[in-house]
Amino acid sequence: MSTGSSCGVVATYALPCRLGPRRRLAALRLSTYRSDAGPRSRYRLVVHGNLDRNLFSSQRASLHRGADCPRDLDRILEAGWRSPSSNNEQRWDLVVCTDRRQLEQLSKAWTWAEHVAHAAAAIVVLAPSAAGEFVEFDLGQLTMSMLLAATDLGIGTCHSAIGDQELVRTVLGNPEGRVAVAMISLGFPADRPLRPIARPNRRLFDEVVHRGHWVDTAP
Repeated sequence: MSTGSSCGVVATYALPCRLGPRRRLAALRLSTYRSDAGPRSRYRLVVHGNLDRNLFSSQRASLHRGADCPRDLDRILEAGWRSPSSNNEQRWDLVVCTDRRQLEQLSKAWTWAEHVAHAAAAIVVLAPSAAGEFVEFDLGQLTMSMLLAATDLGIGTCHSAIGDQELVRTVLGNPEGRVAVAMISLGFPADRPLRPIARPNRRLFDEVVHRGHWVDTAP
């Protein structure tokens, strides 16, 4: 079981406690964020120096509960913890990694997971091996909740599939009954703050949205 990778693009999100009415309204009008406007760009995540100073410490959020448990990272994890699930079964576990050697090893678990090696932190999503029906829907909500929370904090994200389960098990020590389904790399973009994409590469709005009944929009 795996999920696809879509690097450098996440939807907008605004927490009421962080944004005033005008900024909340503006956020609702934006569709996507990334660190660079180029159509093929990817996040260049902060990898050097002290974790607290480079990733999770800024004028916006500078209070830490411990050297290895920054406030911003906890907010992202809490967004996942609060995610809804079918019958509230919560069929997931989260493993957060900040150790450079762990990140480098995890980046080898999928062909296009190199960004994990260069991230300041990563969250690995685990699920039961026999999770049952609709777990993919629940895990999608869980993952997107954390991506949105990170975006609200100005933190770039990139999610990745996982192919080599044994490698991940060696690095994380998750039991046989838990499989890794996704990795999320995190870090402040190294070149510029997150900003909205003026022209996202999406199908036309009116081609996607059908009101009341299906309308054939094919040429």
